[in-house]
Amino acid sequence: MAQQFRVVLLYDYDNVIKVEMESPVFEDGYRWSKEFCDALFDELLELNAKYNLVDYDNVHPMEFQRRESKKNGEWENWRYLSDPIEDYYNL
Repeated sequence: MAQQFRVVLLYDYDNVIKVEMESPVFEDGYRWSKEFCDALFDELLELNAKYNLVDYDNVHPMEFQRRESKKNGEWENWRYLSDPIEDYYNL
């Protein structure tokens, strides 16, 4: 199954107000493939450069979301993957 991730800015920690970026489709069905993880890490560094994640009190709420393709080729709905600010502090 293919997979994809995106970064979204949130309003009130619940509603998506902007899709900041959307990754290319990763054809490897393994959820944490090296290519997927490397792309996620690179995007985390880019988010820090753009939003200064260290200053978390002044950063807009955001989250990584991911989805997978189903066997029939349709895509699942986007689901929460992680919080970029927490991810950055856990590097």
